[in-house]
Amino acid sequence: MKFFRNWLLPGLLFANSQVWAIDLHDIQLNADITVNYDDNQSRAERQRDQVEDVSASIQASLSWFRQLSPRSLIALSGFAEGERFDQVDLLDRNTLGAGAAFRWQPDSSFSSPLIEWNVSLQDDDIGVDQRDSTVLKTQLFITRRFTDRITMSVGAEYRHADAESVVFDVENRRFFWNFDYFFARKYAAYFTYSHLRGDVFSSAQRIFCNGAFATDILPLINASTAIEPDDAYNGTFCGEWIAYRLDARTNTFLAGVNMPVGKSMSFDVSVMRAEVEADLGNHYERNMVRASLLKRF
Repeated sequence: MKFFRNWLLPGLLFANSQVWAIDLHDIQLNADITVNYDDNQSRAERQRDQVEDVSASIQASLSWFRQLSPRSLIALSGFAEGERFDQVDLLDRNTLGAGAAFRWQPDSSFSSPLIEWNVSLQDDDIGVDQRDSTVLKTQLFITRRFTDRITMSVGAEYRHADAESVVFDVENRRFFWNFDYFFARKYAAYFTYSHLRGDVFSSAQRIFCNGAFATDILPLINASTAIEPDDAYNGTFCGEWIAYRLDARTNTFLAGVNMPVGKSMSFDVSVMRAEVEADLGNHYERNMVRASLLKRF
């Protein structure tokens, strides 16, 4: 979404071509390289179960845009992504997916809102089969420019992951608000708040490396809607780990800066904090720092 906000939003609605023939000017190739630090990759409540990790990912997407009217267009895209982890390499992921979007403006005035509905479907192939999933996601959001420096968006998202195992078969709904501030002519600072309702999953030790049982995880077991051995963590660490799914309320706070590098690249750095509250007093926090280099061809 960062790439769309800073590079695609200003000019997409007013392309010149009016016919349905394929034109190279209607096709866009984007790529990004991202490094992400996560202080609680296991999404665990207890500090003893929290696993820090660093991952690197590469994503490429090919998009085709077609104007339907002076103020509306559709966009079709295909994308591929690979992610590799330093600590828990059984979480390594390969993704293939496709998406479609419809964008419309009521009029061509400066402050007229841009309305977008999009849907995507992707296949996630992960190092352990139980986490493999087919993910359906759809969003509806409205973006409006208030000044030449301030842009805001509000929207909603539905996401369903149909996984190989029940714990990672999750469904949730997200509501979000985004604020962009452009400064020094070409830089953009942004902040996004999201509230999510629905399933989350976590990992925890059931048996420690010395063979002792964890006697304090009964609240997790009682609150979980599904539970099973965690193949990724059991294949990486000693002891015995379980994965469990919870019905939760999640608040996330994301802040970042996007900085152009030349005419077709940008560097983006962001920090995110997630605060998760589930039934029977179960909760956890998660902090991530991400740096990305984005390229448009």
